Order: sequence, then structure tokens, then C-alpha cells
Amino acid sequence: MSRKRSKKQQGGGGAGENGKKPKETKPKETKPKETKSKAANPKGTTPKQTKPKEKKSNEKPKKIVRDWNSYFGSGELADWQRLMSDLGFQGEEFLSKSQCRKALQGVWVNIQDFLDATESGEPVHRFESEAELSAYTMSCKKIFPKKDITKGSPLAKLLAHILYPHLESGGKRRR
Repeated sequence: MSRKRSKKQQGGGGAGENGKKPKETKPKETKPKETKSKAANPKGTTPKQTKPKEKKSNEKPKKIVRDWNSYFGSGELADWQRLMSDLGFQGEEFLSKSQCRKALQGVWVNIQDFLDATESGEPVHRFESEAELSAYTMSCKKIFPKKDITKGSPLAKLLAHILYPHLESGGKRRR
């Protein structure tokens, strides 16, 4: 005589040992092993890979950059001499760009305010120190983007350390 076994006794068809249906489990996904050696990267972490930001060809420069480029032109000696005159160097003769660069070492102006003043014909406000210029510039958020300075531009001399000014030396530039 054959005896029929119940599903519970057969071990299949639904309920487990405790009488409950077992949970359906999905197979675990495994990550492929990295082939980099630990000698090259001793911590075993993946190094950050960042792409340098590239300026898109259709991206317009900020207004302040466009205004500066319009004001300064191609950077000929005449452009430098006009800059020196607009900064208040009246009665001084600058025969070379090098002389202009040297004279700019102690000049502290906000670039946006300078451009606005030259457009309106008002005198340019000059600050006493880099720290004073920094405090003003941070409060009004009129910051020229350092990445947009072209090689040989007077902005390289005029641009101050706005975030971390040289406080101990009175904001004077090194020569």
C-alpha cells in the first residue's frame, strides 16, 4: 500500500520547515573585480577622475569681462597709457608697458567700479590697501573672474587677493 506524502513531507511546493512560504530571492549581482594593482593604489580606493572645465565656445563671457575687453582693446602701449591716465596718474609719462606695470603695483581699485567710473567720467576710487579693497569687494560681490585674465593684461597686476588679502604687509604687493 502506498502512502501519499503531504506537500510538507515532500519538502517542496510551498511551505518551509516552519510552515511559511520561503521568500523568493533574486540571485545577487556581483561586481567585476578591479584589475588595478594595489601597488599603484595602496588604499584600494578608486581615484577621483575629474575633467578640467573647458569653456564652451557658445558660452558668453561675463559682462565685466566683456566691458574690460571693450575698454582695454588690444593692449597696445596707447591702451596702457589711457589706463594709467584713467587711474589718476596725471602728469606722468609712461614710455613702456613695463613702466605702467611697475606703477600699478601699489594701486588698489575695484575693476567694476573702475569701468563704471571711466564710462561716466567720474574719478576712480582707489583703496588704501588690499585688505580694504577685499572687504569692499566681498561686501558688494563685484569680483572679476581670475580665469578670464589674458596673458600680459594689466589685470594681472591690478587683481588683488580678494578672499585672502595680504593683511600683515598692509596689502602691498611683492616686487
